[in-house]
Amino acid sequence: MTVQVKEFELLVEICKHLRAEGARPELATALQRAINRMHQEQERAWAGNHRPEPAPKWVTARLAKEDAPLMQRLLEAGYPAEEIDHHESDLYIYVTPLTTQVIEQWCREHEYDRAWHCPTFYDQISGRLMYDCAFQYSDWWAEKAKTAP
Repeated sequence: MTVQVKEFELLVEICKHLRAEGARPELATALQRAINRMHQEQERAWAGNHRPEPAPKWVTARLAKEDAPLMQRLLEAGYPAEEIDHHESDLYIYVTPLTTQVIEQWCREHEYDRAWHCPTFYDQISGRLMYDCAFQYSDWWAEKAKTAP
C-alpha cells in the first residue's frame, strides 16, 4: 500500500482526534495499527535503499582499543600479577609510574575521568597508595560468566 506523506499525516491527525474524543476507541485502535504498519513499511523501504557505510577509522580504532580490559593491559605492560588485589570486581593495584601511565592512557581512550573511575586510597596493611578501579578485575567477571544461568 502506497500512501503519500500528506495522506499519512492526515491519518495520524484523525487518529489523534478519535483518541481525544473517546467516542470510537475501536476505530482509533484499528487506525493506529494501520498507521504503525505503514510506518514500518516506509522504514523497510528506506533501509532497503540505504546501505550502511563502513565505520569511520576513529570508530574502528576505538572499538579495537576497548577490547583489551585494563587488567590485561597492566599485565601486558609488565605489572606483576602477585601485586594485583581485588574485592569482587574492583581491581586494586599499587600506584607506580607504570600503572599511572597505563591507567591514564586507558582513561583517555575511553574518555573517563581517572579520579572517578580509578580513585586512589592508602592500603591499610602496607600504607602504600593504591588505585581502586571499579569493575576492572577481569577474573571475577570470567568466574561470574561461568556460573550465570
